[in-house]
Amino acid sequence: MLRRVLESCAKITTGMRSELQFLIIENGPEKGAREVVSGVEPQLNILYFNEPNLGIVNARNAGIDAFLDTDADWMATIDDDEIISDGWLTSMLDAIDAYPQCNVFSGPQIRVLPENISQWLISKPKPNPETGTPVWNASTANALFNRAVFAPDKMGLRFHPLFNLSGGSDTHLFFQLKDLGEDVLWVRDAECFEPMVIERTHFRVRVKRTIQSAQSWGKSIILRSGKLRGGTVILRYALICSVNFISFGICGGIVRIFSAKFGNAILNKSLTFGCHAVGYFKAILRPQGELYANIDGE
Repeated sequence: MLRRVLESCAKITTGMRSELQFLIIENGPEKGAREVVSGVEPQLNILYFNEPNLGIVNARNAGIDAFLDTDADWMATIDDDEIISDGWLTSMLDAIDAYPQCNVFSGPQIRVLPENISQWLISKPKPNPETGTPVWNASTANALFNRAVFAPDKMGLRFHPLFNLSGGSDTHLFFQLKDLGEDVLWVRDAECFEPMVIERTHFRVRVKRTIQSAQSWGKSIILRSGKLRGGTVILRYALICSVNFISFGICGGIVRIFSAKFGNAILNKSLTFGCHAVGYFKAILRPQGELYANIDGE
């Protein structure tokens, strides 16, 4: 996957407005990323780093430190399972020119699903609004940050260590920016594509990730709002989702007798509400999960 994304980066359309340098952060033991980097270095200006301390937050914050050691004004973040479009940079630079006051931009992460996968808890395509639309539920799979976001003499933000092994640190960071009054603006044509590995489409994996996502979201609200106020908000969400899980489940079961398609759609909503309810209760009662406790290349 790393080789694939770097090969797509080699096709990015550049111009007089930018120079590109790539930072590769291998997390945990060195297990092959350096070899992949060596194979594409003739095409790209790459700096390789190893962050031995396991965890996605450790890796992301190591990337920030490496970025701040350069004289670059902007840092893009791309996951190793993405394919970046050749017009990505042009679209982002156009957005910078159009919105010079903005410090953070984000673009579409389009998932390419394998054929004949289970339709239970399938992720729906995310909205793709017009360029310049404020968004905060974004992802570091496709984002662009001005140096001011991370510089110690400016905002000085970092990814929060609470989410080191669970995921969700990027969502927390984007909502910290919202709390600071910073816009995150959408760039519609700055596309990245994620061919989904088949293992991530399995039902049990989707359940686990949906629950973890809700738990991380709940923990973020508690961190930002305080234990009492944030916990009250999350408890309310958990109770609403619990009621919806039951009501949508009953309704979906009845509708399925007459229409399997519509009944299954309602049952899917019921499953989603159920996973969210479990995740919200876990946000109040349990420590974060450990989706990233193992390095598996995904």
